[in-house]
Amino acid sequence: MSEQGKHTPGPWEWVQRESGNGWTLIGPAGETVMDLYLSHGGGREPEEDDGSLIAAAPDLLAALE
Repeated sequence: MSEQGKHTPGPWEWVQRESGNGWTLIGPAGETVMDLYLSHGGGREPEEDDGSLIAAAPDLLAALE
């Protein structure tokens, strides 16, 4: 199977890291899908529109297939 066909099934959810300097995108089984580190150290969530689009990726893929 090609790398393009591999992904972590959704739904995904953003969770703030304990250190407060970033966010982790978590899959349904608690696995890390992606880490997002904020260089400014702020505790703000990923931009709402961007974060929602990234988290919706599994559903978007399913709709395309």
